[in-house]
Amino acid sequence: MAGFLRDFKRFTSAKFRANLEATEPSVLKLFIDVQGSYRFWMETNAPKKIENPAFYFQKLNYIHENPVRKGYVSRPEH
Repeated sequence: MAGFLRDFKRFTSAKFRANLEATEPSVLKLFIDVQGSYRFWMETNAPKKIENPAFYFQKLNYIHENPVRKGYVSRPEH
């Protein structure tokens, strides 16, 4: 999964930069980091710490309901 995410970020960053250079060059400067590089994605994909029950149940519900919404299964328990 890490390799996929790395490649996805690299690919989309290059496409996004090319699109901005061609269509909105003045907006491109908003994505320059302190080293002078373009940064479109967060540095890390660190997981979020579950600090309260509401956050936990929000994520649990997403895990159960997302495959149903996508049509992969008909019921969350599947």
